[in-house]
Amino acid sequence: MYSVRLSYAWLYNTTLNFPISGDHWSWLWKLEVPKKMKFFLTDLDHCFRIYSLTSQTWYFLGFDRDVGFTTMPFHDWVPKGCKQDGASLFISAVWHIWKARNKKVFDYVSFTAYELVEAIQRLLKLPWTVFLHHTLWEGSQGGNWLAKHGSHSEQRLQV
Repeated sequence: MYSVRLSYAWLYNTTLNFPISGDHWSWLWKLEVPKKMKFFLTDLDHCFRIYSLTSQTWYFLGFDRDVGFTTMPFHDWVPKGCKQDGASLFISAVWHIWKARNKKVFDYVSFTAYELVEAIQRLLKLPWTVFLHHTLWEGSQGGNWLAKHGSHSEQRLQV
């Protein structure tokens, strides 16, 4: 069961036997930021993979069948999810899990894993063709490049 007390004990590596100083987190502990920010980063792993709602959501989406999906280091998990065949599904799931977490924390609104999966599937069914129109504007280097070079391309921009 998750609790704030256990999380802080884990963060500060007290007598509880939680490994927080492994190589995959060493970069984090060297950062010159407050400990609460370091804790936030480590807690993302709990939010996106371990929490029961999210683990059920990943299961319903079929991601739990991937070897190491819930056990690999978090900093490897994100790039792996973004580079695989189901990258759009993975990113949409992360997005909706984060939104559901914030709704629960700030608005006291809860969702089921089925509701999250339905929302993710609706997002993926939306038409994602993007059209850009830009007028040259002095001082906007990125926009000016897009206006000059992008207008000559027949390729569609995929988001």
